[in-house]
Amino acid sequence: MYAAVGSYIVRVYRLFDLRFSHYPPRWSTAVIAAAIYLNFFTHHYVVDVRVFLVLAVGVDVACTSVCTS
Repeated sequence: MYAAVGSYIVRVYRLFDLRFSHYPPRWSTAVIAAAIYLNFFTHHYVVDVRVFLVLAVGVDVACTSVCTS
């Protein structure tokens, strides 16, 4: 299911030739993605921090905009 959604999103980006401007550095995206992945497995045993992770994603991509060519 997740692969189908990801494949669809990539197909739409290519079909409509979408580009991102002012995208944050890849390392910040990787850090947040790793934190989300870690929280997915540990939220049963430690504090669930989904709200803070959503806020982190919002702050990280706040200045990003999508452009079409």
